[in-house]
Amino acid sequence: ADYLHAQLVWLTPTNLRLLLLPDDEEDDLEATERFRQVLKLFQTKAFAQPLAPSEQRTILQVLSDKKSSTNEDPASSVNAAMSQTYDDDDETSAIRLVQESGLTPQNLPRLVEHNPIVATECLLRILASTPPFRSEDEKNEYLSSLVGMDMSLHTMEVVNRLATHNTNAASSSRAAAAPNKKQPGLGSRSAADNILGGTDEDETGTVLHPEYVLLFISSCIASCENIQDRHQQNRLVRLVCIFVQSLLRNGIVQVEDIQFEVQAFCVKFSRIREASALFQITQRA
Repeated sequence: ADYLHAQLVWLTPTNLRLLLLPDDEEDDLEATERFRQVLKLFQTKAFAQPLAPSEQRTILQVLSDKKSSTNEDPASSVNAAMSQTYDDDDETSAIRLVQESGLTPQNLPRLVEHNPIVATECLLRILASTPPFRSEDEKNEYLSSLVGMDMSLHTMEVVNRLATHNTNAASSSRAAAAPNKKQPGLGSRSAADNILGGTDEDETGTVLHPEYVLLFISSCIASCENIQDRHQQNRLVRLVCIFVQSLLRNGIVQVEDIQFEVQAFCVKFSRIREASALFQITQRA
């Protein structure tokens, strides 16, 4: 390598030579150290307890890290031409990180309950990956594990983030075309989306198939009906109603797909204000 670098000094102009040389060794060492640091967080903490905000930021940064390009000199055009290769390398690195993190369909519920935002980002990498990284059967195992979890705020948050991840660009387009048009009774983005953590990404393509969302809604309804503690039941019913309203507002599910099941649920818990409001929404749609 040293011999090659020495030859490049004489064979290439300075600017082009700098582009052809590897990245600074210190940057490589720093990236490697961060990768190891994140792996250690996964192996020692992420599945067992909530991460500190700084630790969570470190993981999210490594999962979404992109090499930046320079726009200050003529070399920027060459950087632009190479950007796709860099993006592919970054994506491969993120997928490899998820693979080496120890995440499996079996321990996914633990990551969701302790660190739902990290779980969401990991699932997005898994669902977006292609063979040989993940097969469709493997992706379905993760999704089945997710929708089969016991209902909780964190589970609903992850499902909502995955479900809305691919709809925001389309929703923005619809809003631009008809800014004053609202779905009956749903209004605009509000506390429902904030509580459940809808994404702000402008992605397209299917991330979470509606079939899984419908299965999860059914699972949530069954969970509420089986809870004996009335105070806890009331709390979860409110969360489910907010969750379903968010899905309807974002166009993830259609009223006709859930109308009978949700209306029966709302009637059963009509004493709860959010259930009554959801029933009216399904009636007006």
